[in-house]
Amino acid sequence: MSRQKVVAIMSSDTEQVREGVYLEQMLVGYIDLTVANPYRSESVDIGTDRFEILYYYARPCGMGIGYWDTQFEDRTVPDWFLTPVVLENGKLVGWGTEVMEREGLIERPPGPVEDESLYIGS
Repeated sequence: MSRQKVVAIMSSDTEQVREGVYLEQMLVGYIDLTVANPYRSESVDIGTDRFEILYYYARPCGMGIGYWDTQFEDRTVPDWFLTPVVLENGKLVGWGTEVMEREGLIERPPGPVEDESLYIGS
């Protein structure tokens, strides 16, 4: 799929969202965010290939901003709320951090994932 089709399907709209701010799994307030998709993008050259990563805003399981004891005073969307969509030379190769690892764009951290035990869905 071409970049143009990806952007058409994924959208490039701007929306206002109201997210709950959680501290130790308790709702402590709300923040208003303006989210434009793709939220951000970056390009990486590896050899003769150009990779473009389009980061789209996605709320995991409906959880609000700040779920893991984090507050975002600057009103930006944290990276873990963004889904990377990976294009190689203008063509879609996949989405998610697994694709970025496979293509050599990021390295998998050594050892077990620290957040494996976190429960999403409360």
